[in-house]
Amino acid sequence: MSIIKTTPTTEAASGADLLQLDAALLETPAAKRALQVGLLQAKREALASAGVLARCGRPLLIAVIAVSFLHIWDTIALVKPTWVGELQLPAALYHATAGAFTLAIDAAAFYCVAASGTAALALGPQRRRWGVGFFMLLTFLLNAAYVVRYAPALDAAIRTGVLPLLDVLFAFLLPAFIPVAVVSVEGAAQRVELARLRLLVETTALEELIQSPVKLGGQKPQKASQSILGETARLSVGASVEALGEAVAGALSPGRPRYALADLVAHLPIGERRTRHELQQALGCGESTLDRLLAEAVTAGQVERAGRGMYQVKG
Repeated sequence: MSIIKTTPTTEAASGADLLQLDAALLETPAAKRALQVGLLQAKREALASAGVLARCGRPLLIAVIAVSFLHIWDTIALVKPTWVGELQLPAALYHATAGAFTLAIDAAAFYCVAASGTAALALGPQRRRWGVGFFMLLTFLLNAAYVVRYAPALDAAIRTGVLPLLDVLFAFLLPAFIPVAVVSVEGAAQRVELARLRLLVETTALEELIQSPVKLGGQKPQKASQSILGETARLSVGASVEALGEAVAGALSPGRPRYALADLVAHLPIGERRTRHELQQALGCGESTLDRLLAEAVTAGQVERAGRGMYQVKG
């Protein structure tokens, strides 16, 4: 009896390796269609979030104005003839307004941050808004005042020196909150509404693309959204998911360059090969646009693969 020592031919795959997808599998029509379905689901969820934020913007703005109303009312009521008595509002109304003011500060900060995140999903990265920084600073100082006032281990000299300074800051920051909140909340609501409308267009286009895919050699039935997204209606089953996003962006931004199959073939001289990088540099387009053009060219039989990442005109 002999003992043969064997060596494992493969190493145990790590957790990250198990999550990797084969790039070749993603190029199949079935995989691309599955990606379209997943993209549609993600955009539907983003659309639902944008709808909720769009509905909450105006009530929050009204609440901020309602808080400001009591402050202005109490101040303007001081301007009166001498024979008119002073305005005596119920004490509970002042306490309720203070509570509403506190809630409005945190709600405005949360709304603006959430609106920026939702808008970024549809409109791309958003620039930082100064109103959000103002809300964060005001929230920080209000919480700092509470901690300084009641922290048991804090030295009394620190408390005596810090609290008056914070009171002076609040005398300027709290009145400024109302106009800053009006501008910031209204602006955030407009961006969310724009994101909601764009997501609505994109989900409609994706639904029609999935329900009525283009058949090779045939034409897709005419539908209402084709007047808005004509480029999307001409996408083939082999087109990448990113190409759909470019088609939507192109419809919303008419000034963007459009690339056709003839543009790709013009940069592929007969008898010569070109890499993906060379073609992308020659066309000056993005990777998703190049994927779409190559998929259309291969499907139409005008271009063939000549190796890994190499393409040539089919002879």
